[in-house]
Amino acid sequence: MSDQPKPKKAKRQQYSRNGCLACKKRKVKCDEGLPACGRCTRLDAECTYYRVFKFQAAKEEPETVSEGLTNLLSNQELLFGDIVGLNENFLFDDSTSHVNDNIQLLLPDFDSLSNKNANLITNQSDTVTDSSSVYIPQFSPTAINFYDNDTLQRYDYLLNLSKSLNEFEINNIADNLKINFSETIHLQSFVKNVHLVLFPLATSYLKSPFITTFLKESTQSTYLLNAMLASGARFLFEKAKIDKELHLKSGKVDKTFLEGVDSQIELNDKYRVHYLSNCFNSLKLILDNLDESNDLSNNVESALLTSLLLTADLSSNRDDKWLLHLHGAKQFLSKYNSSNFETSLPLVLSRYLFSSLEISSGMATGSQSSLDLMEFQTWIPIPLNHGPLDMLAKFGLVIDGKIDGEHLEGGYKMYFGFSDHVIETIKCVIFAKKKKIVEPDVIVNIFKLIDKAKQFQIINNVSPFMIPVTNKYHPLYQGYDKVQLVLSGYYHLNSSKDETQNWYSFFDFLQILRIDCIYLYVLTSDKFVCCEYDSGMVQKLVKKCIQSFSFLISLNDNMSQQQFEELQKHYNEELVVNQKDVKLSKDSKVDLDDTGLDKLLVKVGKLPDIDFNDYLQYQIDHRICMFQWCLLIIGYCCVDYKDKLIVDCLMNKLWLVGIKSAKIIIEKVTRIWNLRRLKVNCGYLGNKVSLDRGFNGRFFVESDSYFPFT
Repeated sequence: MSDQPKPKKAKRQQYSRNGCLACKKRKVKCDEGLPACGRCTRLDAECTYYRVFKFQAAKEEPETVSEGLTNLLSNQELLFGDIVGLNENFLFDDSTSHVNDNIQLLLPDFDSLSNKNANLITNQSDTVTDSSSVYIPQFSPTAINFYDNDTLQRYDYLLNLSKSLNEFEINNIADNLKINFSETIHLQSFVKNVHLVLFPLATSYLKSPFITTFLKESTQSTYLLNAMLASGARFLFEKAKIDKELHLKSGKVDKTFLEGVDSQIELNDKYRVHYLSNCFNSLKLILDNLDESNDLSNNVESALLTSLLLTADLSSNRDDKWLLHLHGAKQFLSKYNSSNFETSLPLVLSRYLFSSLEISSGMATGSQSSLDLMEFQTWIPIPLNHGPLDMLAKFGLVIDGKIDGEHLEGGYKMYFGFSDHVIETIKCVIFAKKKKIVEPDVIVNIFKLIDKAKQFQIINNVSPFMIPVTNKYHPLYQGYDKVQLVLSGYYHLNSSKDETQNWYSFFDFLQILRIDCIYLYVLTSDKFVCCEYDSGMVQKLVKKCIQSFSFLISLNDNMSQQQFEELQKHYNEELVVNQKDVKLSKDSKVDLDDTGLDKLLVKVGKLPDIDFNDYLQYQIDHRICMFQWCLLIIGYCCVDYKDKLIVDCLMNKLWLVGIKSAKIIIEKVTRIWNLRRLKVNCGYLGNKVSLDRGFNGRFFVESDSYFPFT
């Protein structure tokens, strides 16, 4: 057989990955023209390129402020990694009537705030009437009796918070910022929603240190303003998705309502991309005109706040892009630490936000951090005073407490919701997690720190944390030494009980709940003590945590036996699969990887939703954001169906507030509950085999890149 010449292989076509986002979305060739490609120019569309920058390798010599600024601002463009690009038919023009008609749906009705109490999450209804707002209720004087109405209202946190904002003030701010009507909607969302997610203990919409800092800096920084607007748009986008899901679950589908919600979802997503594009274009303009002789102090503060805001905004995504921005913030803070900049409020607030992000990510992800071991020790000092104590107290960032009867000035950190003793304990836990092996002495030291932190108190650190009327902090106290606590430290129940029994210390609650959950984590994590989640010691601590919630949420009175049986079935009834669906080992064990486990759960099917109103009474507001991580840990350890019910309700209410990471927490906790219920039917013998418990240890996997924050 004669040799046949081999056919020449066609040369593989080379494709460019540098096209604009609009062309990539449409899967068409982009000519990569600058500043806009030919297609986008022809269609008069927004043209945005996704460019990837990498951090410079660590240098032995400190880089200049200019280098640090260039490094950070260039890297901000990585945020576009999860954005699909703009629709070329969408124009951001105030004269475009259909855009204004649709965006009007997003505008909250401020005039109706005084006439309704719809924003408080209670067991009256699970329906969200205002998709643009975090849950802030109006005061309901249901049990004032003969007491002084004015006195009680002066102490009511939610009442005073709701009074601190009106449409006129927002419009004045918008005029000063020179933003249009559509942008004002998303500024409102940032002030009303994002603000209270990032600083839940704020006592005013417009006078908290957080919002005053961001608003002031945004007047001088286009990129910070656009980052704020993007964050506000993202919140409304997530909130509209929640409304849609709730409506579909109701079974009563209203096409008109769904069309309106879909319009909100689409518009908010497009505006978010638009704001981010503006943000990065402004940053690029600064880079192109940066001169070493310029005074960088203004740029540094606003760029630092921008980077931290983007970190928080990305924290709930299932990737680690947030870490890039946290590294950038660290670079700017390094310049401040090594320079002679004055200690300003933006710098102080940035340090607290940075510390909070590091602590939250450190407890949730373990290895994801912008700090190495030595830096972690020095960047988060104890006590955590990122400025002079008198300055911190003036701006409401610290309050006094006591431990072992001794006064502790500025011991409670408002931005965290716990004391320096808890922060010291968390530091020790995170530091230990970074080691390959945790020494026994380290665990003993952690237990000592936990015991010390439990002694700290502000008013009453014993569950259920009720403030007795004989205490000087109670609104109805009659003594000469009467004192008013920071209003967000009061949790006022609108119940039928006497007003002397309706006031609770929320600050003490946060302190004790956090330290108990750290205790739970150390006991059950494979990195530390490795106790079984259903051991007697762990369950006793779980019951203590559940009891801590008793003033927020509790079982309905006079529940029937049938209702208890329904709950038992819903949360703890066995979920049986056939032997053909799994492969048993020689010793009849079922040990599957996560993929195999998820396939089994699919065969079981989606479990029905539960109406919490049938079983629980609760009064919950946006401050639930302060204990997201705690719900994750308690949820992992729950065994009793009544405990699961309470945690399940709290997780879902957290989601209703508009917290994106709550959805991941719900999925993760529900999955572990269902895996523990799975049984394999082994056929004619009638035996049922449980899954190997190895999946429990994987609950605390270090590969998780998200962390509960926004």
